Amino acid sequence: MPKPITEEQFVALLLRFGPRLKTFVATLLPLCQDVEEVVQEASLVAWRKIDSFRYSSEAPDAEFLNWVCTIGRFQALNYRRKHWGREKLFDDEVLDRIAALQLQYADRLELRKEALQECLRRLSARDKELLRLRYSSDVSVENMARRAGRTASAIYKSLTRIRKALSACIEHALHSEDIA
Repeated sequence: MPKPITEEQFVALLLRFGPRLKTFVATLLPLCQDVEEVVQEASLVAWRKIDSFRYSSEAPDAEFLNWVCTIGRFQALNYRRKHWGREKLFDDEVLDRIAALQLQYADRLELRKEALQECLRRLSARDKELLRLRYSSDVSVENMARRAGRTASAIYKSLTRIRKALSACIEHALHSEDIA
């Protein structure tokens, strides 16, 4: 028999799955400020609809995640219609497919994200700084090279080496998870 959740469970689940909701919404909207706004709105809508949520499994985790992501998807589509009008990168059908795939692979993507975070922690300070400059700032590779007294080619080679190392580390971590 389907069970309702308490307000305390709702808050705990939203805190636990908030980052995954944000990741999900980010697959549907290209701008960070749009994502934040839609996630907040989806959270409020979910709160208002708390009485309509029921779960039938032992714990509400997976069902809650699907439910809140469905709300997030509708909020993202509404946001797009309201703020973007006819200017769309993708039509709604494509976004629905992306959303479905994201939900289908959510657990696998979360494992990859966790593995990436652990692999990033293992990098040297120099490699972390190189990645930070390349992906968290507007510094071009040419400017990075100039600052470091290296050639752009050397920076590209270093970035390629780091990406390959991260990829291998992630695959190793995921393979270890499968065995465990």
